[in-house]
Amino acid sequence: MILSTLEFQHPALPGGVLRYVKDGIDLQAGIESGEVVTFIAGQFEFQLPDKNTTGQEALSVAAPNTDLTLTRAIEAAKRYEPITTVTCVYREYDTDDLSGPRNKAIRLTTSSAKITTMAVSITSSWKDLTNRRFCRRIYTTTTHPGLKYL
Repeated sequence: MILSTLEFQHPALPGGVLRYVKDGIDLQAGIESGEVVTFIAGQFEFQLPDKNTTGQEALSVAAPNTDLTLTRAIEAAKRYEPITTVTCVYREYDTDDLSGPRNKAIRLTTSSAKITTMAVSITSSWKDLTNRRFCRRIYTTTTHPGLKYL
């Protein structure tokens, strides 16, 4: 049987990370670093990104808003300064081998979240390469003092 897991990483989250498994019981499994971690049991629905070349693909996650854990985490992340994006990691585990994920983990950046009284909907996608600036390095007088004299 294949178990799907989600991990949300952000400094404002309790312990910096929230981990969930789509199952009725908690899961202890290994991650890429070799560390064994606990995924909390939860019921959520998700739609994996398509594998095509049509543009920006997204992972959509919908979870019930029963214990308000995700709601509090999202609100804490929105208030966090400096502004840091929430990273979402999707992994699949085979119940026969929990020492590590069965495939490479999918790392996405959370782009939006919608909270209602009944559910939390989160959309994550790969980094937006289309709107990225050309020169990633910013030259300032602090990092390059010679610019003062130009």
